[in-house]
This record gives sequence, C-alpha cells and structure tokens, in this order.
Amino acid sequence: MAIKINVNTKPYHDFEILDKTYKVYTDDESIQKYLNMRDDLLNREDDDSIEGMKEVVKESFDVLMGEDAFEEIYDGVGKSSQIMVEILLQVFEHITEANENNSLQKFMNEKGRKLQR
Repeated sequence: MAIKINVNTKPYHDFEILDKTYKVYTDDESIQKYLNMRDDLLNREDDDSIEGMKEVVKESFDVLMGEDAFEEIYDGVGKSSQIMVEILLQVFEHITEANENNSLQKFMNEKGRKLQR
C-alpha cells in the first residue's frame, strides 16, 4: 500500500487588501528576487522625500503584485505613503517568515547541525 504524501502545489500566497486578492508568487526564483529587492530597498540611499519614498514603494508593489496593484491600493488608502509602507512591510514579513518555515530551509538547518557534531 502506497503512503500518500500531502504536497502544497500552490506556488503563491494570497494577500487580501481592500477587498481585493493579490497573488505573490513564492517559487524559489521569486522568493530570492523579493529578498534581494527587500535588501536593496533597505540599503538604498534615495532622498528622504515623500515622492522618493513613494517611488520605492511603487517599485516594490509592481514587482510583488503586478503593475496596477500600487495605484489601486494607494488610491484605496487615501493616497497615504505611510500606510503603503506598512502594507509592504507586512507582505515582506510574511514572505520572510514563510521562507524561514520552508521545509527545504528546515532540512538544510538540520543537515548543518548534524555536520557540526
């Protein structure tokens, strides 16, 4: 008798924002792209103006959720860059947490511990 293995074949996470669902893909290539983008954004030395911040946030939303996502959400939150940053940080936090809880990551960590012994 075969053992059934449950496999999650959905390579994305759904984020519901303002009554609309946005897909953020979580395949290996996309996760690496998001993590690199997050690091680049944190290290970027753009001007500290609201327009500068808005452009960085727009770029992030375009990569994560598609080109129209930023404008839809931005309009829906009263054109507040601060709220957009809060949303973006929550998305990054979820992606980072999901990546850390990833089975491959757990396997690699366990393998590393065994090699250190």
